[in-house]
Amino acid sequence: MKAHTFFTFASAVFSIVAIVHLLRIITGFDLIIANWSVPIWVNTVAFIIAAILGYFGLKLSRKTR
Repeated sequence: MKAHTFFTFASAVFSIVAIVHLLRIITGFDLIIANWSVPIWVNTVAFIIAAILGYFGLKLSRKTR
Protein backbone atom coordinates (compact mmCIF):
# COMPACT_ATOMS: atom_id res chain seq x y z
CA MET A 1 0.00 0.00 0.00
CA LYS A 2 1.35 3.39 -0.96
CA ALA A 3 1.69 6.13 1.65
CA HIS A 4 -0.81 8.36 -0.16
CA THR A 5 -3.46 5.61 -0.11
CA PHE A 6 -2.82 4.81 3.54
CA PHE A 7 -3.05 8.43 4.68
CA THR A 8 -6.22 8.99 2.65
CA PHE A 9 -7.88 5.88 4.08
CA ALA A 10 -6.81 6.67 7.66
CA SER A 11 -8.02 10.26 7.26
CA ALA A 12 -11.42 9.05 6.05
CA VAL A 13 -11.78 6.62 8.96
CA PHE A 14 -10.83 9.21 11.57
CA SER A 15 -13.14 11.77 9.98
CA ILE A 16 -16.09 9.36 10.15
CA VAL A 17 -15.29 8.61 13.79
CA ALA A 18 -15.13 12.35 14.54
CA ILE A 19 -18.53 12.88 12.88
CA VAL A 20 -20.10 10.09 14.95
CA HIS A 21 -18.73 11.60 18.17
CA LEU A 22 -19.99 15.03 17.11
CA LEU A 23 -23.46 13.61 16.44
CA ARG A 24 -23.57 12.18 19.95
CA ILE A 25 -22.52 15.54 21.39
CA ILE A 26 -25.21 17.38 19.42
CA THR A 27 -28.04 14.92 20.04
CA GLY A 28 -27.16 14.11 23.65
CA PHE A 29 -27.74 10.41 22.98
CA ASP A 30 -27.34 8.31 26.15
CA LEU A 31 -24.55 5.76 25.86
CA ILE A 32 -24.34 3.04 28.49
CA ILE A 33 -21.50 0.53 28.54
CA ALA A 34 -21.73 -2.24 31.16
CA ASN A 35 -23.92 -0.19 33.52
CA TRP A 36 -21.69 2.89 33.10
CA SER A 37 -23.26 5.99 31.59
CA VAL A 38 -20.58 7.55 29.37
CA PRO A 39 -20.45 11.32 29.96
CA ILE A 40 -20.55 13.75 27.05
CA TRP A 41 -17.09 15.12 27.88
CA VAL A 42 -15.58 11.74 26.90
CA ASN A 43 -17.05 12.19 23.42
CA THR A 44 -15.83 15.77 23.30
CA VAL A 45 -12.24 14.66 23.95
CA ALA A 46 -12.59 11.78 21.47
CA PHE A 47 -14.04 14.16 18.85
CA ILE A 48 -11.11 16.55 19.19
CA ILE A 49 -8.54 13.75 18.93
CA ALA A 50 -10.25 12.08 15.95
CA ALA A 51 -10.69 15.40 14.13
CA ILE A 52 -7.01 16.28 14.62
CA LEU A 53 -5.90 12.85 13.38
CA GLY A 54 -8.21 13.14 10.36
CA TYR A 55 -6.86 16.59 9.56
CA PHE A 56 -3.22 15.55 9.78
CA GLY A 57 -3.91 12.40 7.76
CA LEU A 58 -5.39 14.53 4.99
CA LYS A 59 -2.46 16.93 5.20
CA LEU A 60 0.05 14.05 4.93
CA SER A 61 -1.84 12.46 2.03
CA ARG A 62 -1.53 15.70 0.07
CA LYS A 63 2.22 15.88 0.79
CA THR A 64 2.92 12.33 -0.44
CA ARG A 65 1.54 12.82 -3.95
